[in-house]
Amino acid sequence: MPESSDPRWRYGVALFPLPPLLQLVASAGLTTFASVDFTSTTGSEGGVLVGIVAFALIVLGSWSAVVLSAAVAASLYLDARAIARHERDAPSRFLAGGVGVVYVAAGADLPFLYAVSVPAIAYYLYRRRRYVPL
Repeated sequence: MPESSDPRWRYGVALFPLPPLLQLVASAGLTTFASVDFTSTTGSEGGVLVGIVAFALIVLGSWSAVVLSAAVAASLYLDARAIARHERDAPSRFLAGGVGVVYVAAGADLPFLYAVSVPAIAYYLYRRRRYVPL
């Protein structure tokens, strides 16, 4: 069975806006967690409950961002590689892999790198239409 010229990896690449949003959720959780007063002796359990929810947002938001960043980076590389098999002037899979590495670094611990990697991935998806129509 011949390989399709329309690789389905683009669906993984299209998830690229989610990790920055998950990082924002984790940051909001961190801000909320830092503002909770755990030393209050008024007997209110609301502050403790807010602290637990904020901590859960921090953990789930950050780890989800890391996992999704890795999935987007792998999809980006595999999509560029699949297109390169069928198109002569396709985007460089090595450049796509480099953008993917920067994107994973942004998701892991350096969120300022999203300023470089998110526009690069958006441009990749925009230019991808030239090789494989959506």
